[in-house]
Amino acid sequence: MGVDATLIELENLWSIYNHYSAIATIDTNIVIEYFREYTYISLGAMLSHKLLQYDRDLRKKHVIEELDGIFCILDSQRLLIDDIDILFNPTYDIDILGYFVKLGRNRRIIVNWPGEYSSGYLIYALPGYEDYKIYRTKNYNVICIV
Repeated sequence: MGVDATLIELENLWSIYNHYSAIATIDTNIVIEYFREYTYISLGAMLSHKLLQYDRDLRKKHVIEELDGIFCILDSQRLLIDDIDILFNPTYDIDILGYFVKLGRNRRIIVNWPGEYSSGYLIYALPGYEDYKIYRTKNYNVICIV
């Protein structure tokens, strides 16, 4: 069940939905400044570095494994995850929102969404593009920061 909130409302909502991941759809710089006490992760650079060890046609098999490895070694219970565009590679075929919901069960996470939010949907890219994705937020345990 997706919930919308402002930055100010987020802490109160987390007291009710404490295992929900937060998906930030507002200006990235505002989010980074507001959550400066969180461990910041530029996921794209980290994951691409890990995936380069595999042949291009084998990377799909290792994406989740490498993601899990990245988050496993981090000793922080509060993460701000940025630069997730790499996950939208259509070859990887990942339920990106589902992955972050799972990750948020054990720690507090905020993900900077690189697309748009509109009427209960998180959208990445435009229809017709290979990397186009649309997620109905009510189908996921997330709080969308709008």
